[in-house]
Amino acid sequence: MFLQKVQPKIITDEEVAKVEKGMKELCSLNYYRIDVRKDTIFIYTANQDEEKLAEVYKPCHFKNETIMQQAINICLTYSTMLKFTLLNEEKRTFTTQRFCFLGSIDDWIYIDLPNTLENLVEKYVKHLGHNSFYELH
Repeated sequence: MFLQKVQPKIITDEEVAKVEKGMKELCSLNYYRIDVRKDTIFIYTANQDEEKLAEVYKPCHFKNETIMQQAINICLTYSTMLKFTLLNEEKRTFTTQRFCFLGSIDDWIYIDLPNTLENLVEKYVKHLGHNSFYELH
């Protein structure tokens, strides 16, 4: 058993729902995770190519597509790629950062000026899983 102080909720359920909706409607990835920590919404994407994993599992002849997707999900690992951090609680403006994989950096870089979460989600989640993501800066 652990006792810990209940932390105030900084990110609203509606804001998380906006990110989830954006991922479903604008992003081509089927496997991703959304996590909220304090004032930041993180988006994790799968490290493996889901289509190649599906090809590996095809000969197994699963009863249905759902079971195969569950098998794929068990094999996947995730890396955080994009994050939205609340900058102004009153105006509900966010900053956007992507993870940079240049050997000399390997850290978060800002990719836009502060804006509403809705605008930032619309502008950036569509790049996840595409080469255009690495051109964002």
